[in-house]
Amino acid sequence: MSGAIAFNAHLQAFRSPARPRLYARSVGNLVNARGVIDALVRGEADVGPLDSYYHDLLRQDDPAYAAQVRTIASTCWTPIPPLVATATLPAAKVDRLRASLQHAIEHPALAHERACLLLAGFANPDASEYDVLARIAGQPLPSPEEL
Repeated sequence: MSGAIAFNAHLQAFRSPARPRLYARSVGNLVNARGVIDALVRGEADVGPLDSYYHDLLRQDDPAYAAQVRTIASTCWTPIPPLVATATLPAAKVDRLRASLQHAIEHPALAHERACLLLAGFANPDASEYDVLARIAGQPLPSPEEL
């Protein structure tokens, strides 16, 4: 989401008929956030998308690496990806899963793991909170040549 959909949606506000392209060239095949950071550090890219949660984890676990880049803008808020199942689950199983996640947040033995993952809790949002993703995904994305 942060690496493509939200980033491209954010960039659309900067495009206009007078400025249909935002960059002289696009850099592809960066695969993940570290690829983006490495391209920025090497000077192969001027800007790139970086998921804020991942950047928070990097600042905690590898502050020197994370400090090589800085945030210059943020996209609009979008929900973190949901936990999903590939099959229809009975409500009782979904309730047990939610209870297990809540238990993991409260259980003292998992304090270290929660700290490592920067987890404070799990939310049970209304499905409509994900409508923003459908709206963004429904918009055609520009090709790299159009950026």
